[in-house]
Order: sequence, then C-alpha cells, then structure tokens
Amino acid sequence: MTLVSRDVIFHKNIFPYEGQQTDPISCSLPLPTHDPNEIIDDDSNISTSIYEKQNLEKQPIATDIIPTEPRRSTRTTSKPTWLDDFICSYSSTHSPPIISAIALAYAAFAASVSKLQEPRSYNQAAGQAEWVSAMHVEIQALENNKTWDIMPLPKDKRAIGCRWIYKLKLRPDGTIDRHKARLVAKGYNQIEGVDYFESFSPVAKVVTVRALLAVAASACWFIHQLDVNNAFLHGYLDEEIYMETLEGYQVPPGHVCRLQKSLYGLKQASRQWNCPSEEQITEVKCYLDELFTIKDLGPVKYFVGLEIARASEGLALTQGKYIGDILNDMGLQDAKTTTTPLPAGIKFTTQSDNVLPHPAVYRRLVGRLLYLNFTRPDIAHATQQLSQFLQTPCQQHWDAAVHLVKYLEGTKQK
Repeated sequence: MTLVSRDVIFHKNIFPYEGQQTDPISCSLPLPTHDPNEIIDDDSNISTSIYEKQNLEKQPIATDIIPTEPRRSTRTTSKPTWLDDFICSYSSTHSPPIISAIALAYAAFAASVSKLQEPRSYNQAAGQAEWVSAMHVEIQALENNKTWDIMPLPKDKRAIGCRWIYKLKLRPDGTIDRHKARLVAKGYNQIEGVDYFESFSPVAKVVTVRALLAVAASACWFIHQLDVNNAFLHGYLDEEIYMETLEGYQVPPGHVCRLQKSLYGLKQASRQWNCPSEEQITEVKCYLDELFTIKDLGPVKYFVGLEIARASEGLALTQGKYIGDILNDMGLQDAKTTTTPLPAGIKFTTQSDNVLPHPAVYRRLVGRLLYLNFTRPDIAHATQQLSQFLQTPCQQHWDAAVHLVKYLEGTKQK
C-alpha cells in the first residue's frame, strides 16, 4: 500500500549526526511509527507527537574486535658469506690517535677561517690597504715578466676582459699568512680557432698523489713542497691575443694589453706552461753543462739495454742487442733455434743427484732472462718457472734455460 502526504515537517532544532566522526560507527534513530492500515486524511493535521523532542543519543556499538600482531618469522637469519671479510655493525667510540692529536688544532683553524672574508670585486678591495698592496705586487710581477705590451687595439681585433681574484693565504694555525691578488683573463670569451687552437695539458691525478704519499709514509721519506711563483706566466703565447686594461691600471685612452705570455684564465695557459720551446730547452742544457759538463747525445735511441725507435704511431722498444750478448756469452750464436720458450710437457723436479756444480752460472743466466721481460712478455711464464730453482738448480733446469735462449735466438727480430 502506498501512502501519500503533502505535508512535511522540518525539525530545525534536532541534529541527529552532530558530533559524529567519520568512523564507521552508526547511530540508531527512532523512526516514526504508525499503523500501516491507518488512512491519513490529506486535510487533517498530522500529529507531531511522534516527531516531538526525542532522545537521540548515540547508541554505542559494542566492538569485540581485538587487534592482533602480525606473524613474525621464526627462521634464524645469518650473515652472507661474502661479508666474512668485512666488519659489519661496528662503531668505535674512540678516535684514532692521529685524529685526536690534531683535533684541537683543527678546531682552532676552522674557527678562525670561518671569520675571514675575501673581497668579491675590485670596489670592495680598493678600500682596504692590504688588498691594494697585493694588487700592486701582482702588477709589478706581471710587468717584470713582460706579460704584455700596451698598444692601441687594431680595428680587426677584439679584446677579451679580465678581473681580479682575491684569496687569503693561511698558515696551519688559521692565521693570515698573506693577501694574494691575482689577475685572471676571461678566457670564456675566447673563440676556438681564432684565440687558441690547443688546450690539452697533462695533469697529476689524485690517485698518483695518494700513491706517492703512501710510499713516502711506508718508507719514512721526507716530503718537501715547492711552489713556482706565477707559474702560468712563464709560457709564451703563439696566438695574437688582446686584453682589456685591468681595473686600477692607468693607460692612455683606447689602448689595450697585447699579451706576450700566458695569463691565468686563458684556454691555452696550462698547455703553454707545459710545452716549452726548443730555445728554452737549449738554455736549460747550456746551464746544466756549465754546472756538470754534460754530453748531448741527441734523441734517445739506446738506454740500459733498451733500443728505442720513434715512429709516427709511438715508440718501439726492443732488446735485440741484449739478446745477442747473451748468445755470444753462451756460444749459441749458430745453434738450432726452438719454437717454444720451454720444452713441451716438461715437469720440473728437484733432483738431488743431478745438482749443478756451479749454481751461480745458472742464477746469472736466469737474472739476465728476467730482464728481458721488459719487452718480451711471451717468456714471462718460462722465466717465472726457472726462477723457482735458484737455490739448488739441476741439469734439467739448465737444459730448459738453454732451450729458452735458443727460442730467443729465433725470435729476437720480432
């Protein structure tokens, strides 16, 4: 049966969901009850007794759900075997002795360094006497080295810029040693093929420095440090480069600096410093001749048994003469050659009943053969086998050494 009513009553003072959260807890609201068989008159007044103020308190729902912890595996875990050579989960509460010794000095150094400030522009440095003096020292060094010539800028040329870089040189305790001002060219304005052609230069890798320090530490060597003043200024420039005048340097209007030598910041500066000219090499040789009376042997061709031949692809190293000397000493110049360094299937043993009467001869021969490994890696295994029996060599070992010498006779031209 369908009941239709045109009257609706709004309960403006009753808020059944007030104070509820978004949790899935539901409230039971009392519903109006009436006899479904009762016919409601459209014109009659609907009684509001069933919609009057009622107790709409929440009816709590009993929750008997008890949270359970997730199941944990009871399997015993073990460290992987590849970690046996490592110390895992180890933390030391004590600093190494060398760190503890320098900790206080380093703390004072770091504290003093953090308070120092360096100028970032010429205007900031021009107001401080220390930096003005440092700039004068730098300009004087550049002029004494004849780094540039002052001249008008040609019409078909352009000048690159420059700027000052300021750096504080500190002592180990953090105090100021000196103020350093360096003039740097703006090399990023250079054009490849016009202002420079080559820029590569060899540098020392950090791993090389570390290896040197490690060897010095293990051998207790003393390490002394030297610094070349204005190192890059000793390289001559092959290109025609013009630079704008620097701040604080008085020149006639319209004039620029024609660079004659390298300057920090140029693309080719490091290369020019590492590539001295033939004239400079001759000057060094003449200076050494005055001190020690040297003999100029020309380009290297032979050195301690190594024959050095230069080709377009690189250097070729051989020891043909050294092999010939071994053959002459043993009288095997015309002996039949062999095709393998050692006899096929040979197994070396120590035969006490067949020991060589003069083991020193065998040791000398093996020593000479070991020196051939420098250019003959094909005999490395053979010489390694022969060198294991230097204490009591037998006839078998001597025969194998002679076999190796005959192999060298047939392959000395390779």
